[in-house]
Amino acid sequence: MASKGVINGVSSKAYAPSAKVKRADFITLLVRTLGLQAAAPDNFTYVAEDAYYYEAVAAAKKLGIAAGRSDGSFDPNAAITRQEMMAMTARALQASGKKLKAGSSEELSGFTDLQQPSTVCRRKRCSARGERHRKRRRLEA
Repeated sequence: MASKGVINGVSSKAYAPSAKVKRADFITLLVRTLGLQAAAPDNFTYVAEDAYYYEAVAAAKKLGIAAGRSDGSFDPNAAITRQEMMAMTARALQASGKKLKAGSSEELSGFTDLQQPSTVCRRKRCSARGERHRKRRRLEA
């Protein structure tokens, strides 16, 4: 992957496989690996035009792969979570037209945190419950 320009080390002579992966690095790897491109007139806030990941993040935004944070930023230097990786990967594969083989819940049984939704999921779930409650109250009124 390094010889194809998909991944670089932390320097010309070093690679840090134990380091946490940053959001910018993951999206850059994902976009480059799948060969995705999209001309994007705008980008997330706080993504400098001279950043090595600028084009990959802009393409990911344009293709609907990366949604960013609630404040309009991408937060490129934050460590990416496994959930964010999976969500971005699924959207990137869809954007590329690649199909995945269907899996099973048994294949996920090794993940001990599987039943623990992320903060974002909990917020969305609470928000959805609140909206259902508001709709129900409007119907009852």
